[in-house]
Amino acid sequence: YCGLWTKDFGSRVQGWISFLSGFFGYGYGAIDIWLYKSDYDVKTVSFDGVEYITPEDKLKPWSESIEYPSAVQMGYLRSFMESFDWWNLKPVLSDDKAFKAASPAYVYARTDDVHVLYFFSKDKSTGVITDIPADRAVDARWFNPRSGEWTEVAGLSSSQDGGLALPEKPDDGDWVLMISHT
Repeated sequence: YCGLWTKDFGSRVQGWISFLSGFFGYGYGAIDIWLYKSDYDVKTVSFDGVEYITPEDKLKPWSESIEYPSAVQMGYLRSFMESFDWWNLKPVLSDDKAFKAASPAYVYARTDDVHVLYFFSKDKSTGVITDIPADRAVDARWFNPRSGEWTEVAGLSSSQDGGLALPEKPDDGDWVLMISHT
């Protein structure tokens, strides 16, 4: 729940990780929407691994928590997934040799010709996809999961050995890179 055990970043990351890891869905919740006027765990400090959620953070009424940025950002996640046949994605696990990550803070799923990578590290690093067909031009776009905006990436193509060095993220926030080739 956003505002109870995590904040906007944590709620957003959980949604993207869920869909790209093969889950069929994700349930978003926020303090006082799901726990209406409850005092369950509101008097303690929570830590989601990145941010602390204080008792003061947890005192938001539903009328404010419904306006959390992460609530809107779940709509961006939905729009992104609806832009293609997301249910055909297969997770690429960290022990797969198809991707060499520069940071462990990523999740990757793909079909035969669409690759979706979500990077959530606090730096700009990405990695290299190692099994794109050789000498292939690719279409690549960054999707900002915080704003719902797309940015084209120009001039990417795979190498002669089939590797594709990915560009750095536009900034140190979380980003989604969608790559397609035919």
